[in-house]
Amino acid sequence: MTQIRRFGLTVLILALSVSAATADELSELKQTFVSGTDAKDRLAAGMDLALKNPDAFAKAVDEVLKAKLPADAELFARIAVKLKVRHLRLLLVWAASQYGPEASLAAFLDRIDNDYPMESVRAIEGLGFLRNHGALSRLMDLLRSPNELIAVQAARAIGRVGSKGDAGLVLDAAIAVDNGHARVHLVWALQDLTGGKGTAQKMLAKYMGKQGTQGFRAKEAMAILEDGIAPPEDYKVKLETIRTFFGKKDSPKLPPIDGPKDETEKVKKALAELAKKSPAWYHLVCATLSQIKVSGAPDILDHKAGILHLRFLDVSKWDRSELFEYYIVRYATILFLGKMGDPLDKHRGWEEGMMEGWWYAMDHTQIALDEDLLKFIQEALKNAPW
Repeated sequence: MTQIRRFGLTVLILALSVSAATADELSELKQTFVSGTDAKDRLAAGMDLALKNPDAFAKAVDEVLKAKLPADAELFARIAVKLKVRHLRLLLVWAASQYGPEASLAAFLDRIDNDYPMESVRAIEGLGFLRNHGALSRLMDLLRSPNELIAVQAARAIGRVGSKGDAGLVLDAAIAVDNGHARVHLVWALQDLTGGKGTAQKMLAKYMGKQGTQGFRAKEAMAILEDGIAPPEDYKVKLETIRTFFGKKDSPKLPPIDGPKDETEKVKKALAELAKKSPAWYHLVCATLSQIKVSGAPDILDHKAGILHLRFLDVSKWDRSELFEYYIVRYATILFLGKMGDPLDKHRGWEEGMMEGWWYAMDHTQIALDEDLLKFIQEALKNAPW
């Protein structure tokens, strides 16, 4: 955790040093990324452009795609695993997919490296969204990773890339894996692949009478399925959807902010700070939210309308813009997942939204620098409003 803290502080210093890029700077970055000859220079330029101006980056990605150079699938994957902002990552997964299933699969498989766990987590996420069955064997192996985050993300991805015929393998893995968080996601994957909890429960029956660990885990799996928090996903996610999040104009439009004047001014000030410190996160907020309200509404998110309700009593007490930034990014991420076709207000969607919000806090605030990541997620899930 010491390493994570050091990394977070380093990123914090770097992030706060970023200022608005001039047109000339953006043009130079774009030229290097699109037509440069040195792979390291292109990687650095692509990263910089993505974080400084997501719309300009999306247009540059389109230009790279026109060249149809096979090696660029790997370039897209290399940038994707280094980016924390979800919609930028998925734009690059989509771009890599344009080079065909074999090239995109290889590009993200090559990015899995135990020396870089968070990059590995993002590479595994990319494999899940590519929906390539060829990734299944590697994902099953990763369930045994000593890094809990890698194992959990592998379990999530298995639910996307697997088929009904893989249900038996997933069942056996759910009983065998020692990682409790990964086991939860494998049980959900089993439910997803079989089309409902009824079939999954019937499959679990063969373990229910066993003594010891296997029997205990089978009963635990039954309880997970009965919980009703995460019904089967139908995986309507289309990577092409991601391109619609990047508008034709270079400046994203801030959604209307309504409510008592003093409180809305706080929100506006916080978003202005967010735009300066992290144009990429600001772009996500603007592309995802249709309105922000400071109100007493019992529901935080209106998923269909894309409205975020910040509670008046909370806003009136907050005196740090970082708190506003963190929560707005977190809920914007959850709404983004919904627009992509993932669960809206269910367990899995909330969990990933919290992860993204936590990483934003790591970049720009002191909120989470001293938090244990898994403990943070576990505590946050206890208070999630499902």
